[in-house]
Amino acid sequence: MYDDASFIAWPGLLAFVLLLTPTGSLPSPRWRWWARIAAAAPVVYLLAAALRTQPLDPPLQSVTSPLAVPALAGPVEVVAFLALIVTQFAVLVGGASLVVRFRRSHGVERQQLRWVALAAGLSAASVLLVVVAR
Repeated sequence: MYDDASFIAWPGLLAFVLLLTPTGSLPSPRWRWWARIAAAAPVVYLLAAALRTQPLDPPLQSVTSPLAVPALAGPVEVVAFLALIVTQFAVLVGGASLVVRFRRSHGVERQQLRWVALAAGLSAASVLLVVVAR
């Protein structure tokens, strides 16, 4: 169960890249609360993973976490699931922040966001092509 944590770290980082693109700051101060939640969710997931009572992946399946608390097994799983959902949702919210920025932007910032949209479209098309080709 304790495998590579990149599946939770990458979406969290991608969400922040989208939130901060292209100016390096949030679209407005009202986005701070969401930025805090998006930063906390992957950390909460990793803490919950450390508290899980499930054994490790092979070849270490006879070992469980020394931090595991059997009484918290159910709540830890729920918290981990919710943190995973919030982290994935943060990517969608980051994309929405780009739409908000695009509607408010002018000049160079608008052109930069067009390039980001082109890259996103090409990425989506290539994923679709790979899925269809299989």
